[in-house]
Amino acid sequence: MRVSVLADSRGFDTYYVNSRYVESYGYHETFPYLLSREFAAEGSHELVHIPDHYRGGTVQNNIIRLALTNPELIVLVNGIWETLLTREMFLDYVKGEIGQKREPSGEPLDFSFSGEELVRLFLADKLANSPAKYIERERRICSFFLRRGRGAVVFGLPVTPPHHLDGIHFAGNYRCLPGWGRCLEALNAEMQELSRVYGCRYFDTDALMGASGGASECLIDQWHFSRHFHREIARHLRECILGIPVRQRLSGVQQKYFMPGVRLDDACLVLGTGEAARDWVRSHPEHRVVGYVVDGMAGDTLAEGIPLIGIDAVATTAARVIVLPDGHRTPWATEAGIAAGFCAGGGVLLYPDEMDELSNPVGRGADG
Repeated sequence: MRVSVLADSRGFDTYYVNSRYVESYGYHETFPYLLSREFAAEGSHELVHIPDHYRGGTVQNNIIRLALTNPELIVLVNGIWETLLTREMFLDYVKGEIGQKREPSGEPLDFSFSGEELVRLFLADKLANSPAKYIERERRICSFFLRRGRGAVVFGLPVTPPHHLDGIHFAGNYRCLPGWGRCLEALNAEMQELSRVYGCRYFDTDALMGASGGASECLIDQWHFSRHFHREIARHLRECILGIPVRQRLSGVQQKYFMPGVRLDDACLVLGTGEAARDWVRSHPEHRVVGYVVDGMAGDTLAEGIPLIGIDAVATTAARVIVLPDGHRTPWATEAGIAAGFCAGGGVLLYPDEMDELSNPVGRGADG
């Protein structure tokens, strides 16, 4: 099984260290290298490590980099930069709040600036960084691969105690907010929920840190791993991956529609009977739609002459492709529930924009 790891700087060597660090190491002591060496010796799995920071590109870029390695399992190691809060974020929030007021009124706007207020706004999804924005990025990456019969492991974040190294991050020489741990915990809660709904494996890095000597033994600054912790992660991630059932050979359909931009020329089902579903069918007469998938009564036929098929019966149809006309707006549980059975049987779920030309916008934030 090919395993592809997309990691932030915690998966690399200590290129970022300065004289304040007491430990540095080369790539050969990182968990991706250690694990790839073990898998190679066993001949059980192949591990590909993609050396690219998440924040270095759009979510489309993250997906494409992973997809080009054609993995059967992806491992996502991310989330630190999405919890770092700045004064500029607060100023943007204030500007946005003022901009919503069409004209001055008699009621003053009250803005308080403090570390505690930044944390509160973060947890309320009011800042440029927020738990909701972070998990949507993770969801889109996981969704893309799960809807094509692949698996996913998502890393949680070690929650650094406020007293660790006096709360100072050496690489940037700044002090983390006292409430930063609550930001990390919020992302962990979101990732655990994502894992539960989509059937991913959640790798509990915080619990592993606690069982491996705590932050003093596992972190060389506020978030980068020590040699010792890299070894522990490699050992436990190996157990996690080996505990995942080896996936059956990917179907021809799952290989064919893996990358975006492939013309849909197989018979397909369409999820739902709402306006978006019927509009998509009517605007794409070139596609052979053989049924609407519904969560409820089945057996009727719509005006287009296309039958209604219950969600529980989709696996018995000849179609191996389901189009989700609402795309990213499809509820998590609906998408994951269909994918669990349909993709296990060799099918794929596609968003309409994944049948367009390959999209890879340049620059951070270009994906919305």
